[in-house]
Amino acid sequence: MAKNYNCENNFDTDFLLVNKSKYNKIVTKQENANKNPVEELDVYKVRILEYTKQKLNNDDDIESNATLDDLFESYIKNLIFHFKQLDVEKIMEVSSEDSNSGDEFIPLNNVTSLWSKHKVIRKP
Repeated sequence: MAKNYNCENNFDTDFLLVNKSKYNKIVTKQENANKNPVEELDVYKVRILEYTKQKLNNDDDIESNATLDDLFESYIKNLIFHFKQLDVEKIMEVSSEDSNSGDEFIPLNNVTSLWSKHKVIRKP
């Protein structure tokens, strides 16, 4: 009978081939990668808010790099787009509430065409 020596284990055998200091660096790197971003947010929240205030005020004393500048610009553009979408949704809700108020649609008379000076006549 043939024996099966391929047993599954939860240990990465590649760690057996590195020295202790290299192993400690790898483990530390993995632990840092597994940190919860919410916990880090609590630690850096004040600094993030201060940096954001300085960027919004165009403070020249702020230390930055091209990556942070690009990310911040993208963040601001996306926030503006988001706020515009919220405004459009509010306008649409208000207009739908107004149209549902029971008022009949009143067709416009004497409307001129956008392409010429002719009047547009609507027939019922």
